[in-house]
Amino acid sequence: MANFGLGYEDVLAVVSNYVDTKLSTLSQAAYEEARDRVEELTVNYLRKIQDHHPEALENARDPGVQSAILDAQSAYAKMGDSDLGQVLVEMLVKRTESTDRNVQQLALTEAIAATGKLSYRHVNLVTALFLTIAVTFGAPRDPDTLYSILRTHLSPFLKGLSASDSDIQYLAEYRSH
Repeated sequence: MANFGLGYEDVLAVVSNYVDTKLSTLSQAAYEEARDRVEELTVNYLRKIQDHHPEALENARDPGVQSAILDAQSAYAKMGDSDLGQVLVEMLVKRTESTDRNVQQLALTEAIAATGKLSYRHVNLVTALFLTIAVTFGAPRDPDTLYSILRTHLSPFLKGLSASDSDIQYLAEYRSH
């Protein structure tokens, strides 16, 4: 029996070598991109807290704040969405302002962790839903006042917003986990 060309083991070795080389290159590129994203988020966070609440920076010593920072960095390193990056920075600043264990702190900690699993559209959908269900806007005297209040508070989240059946399904399944 004559055998011409590469055998199974030879082909496997060549393919494995190629894949290993490609994956190594891609892994290095991914690492560098993630590092750049973490640095971007961290600089934006530190700049914002320094500009608006410099006294709160002392709270970054708190392990809970550190954990929230790591969650935000991890989420942004994976997604790189600048809109969500801004949302994460805003939440981190609020989370850093207080180390008191209260509902706001718990909600911000959970929201930071959840943001990495949502798109910017999903965050806006959840925010709009939360505002309509859980937030009261006083006692409007008439329908026009109510409409004005809702437009003021909801329009930033609803502008250009659309939700497909799969978006709603994803959010419903995510919530149940």
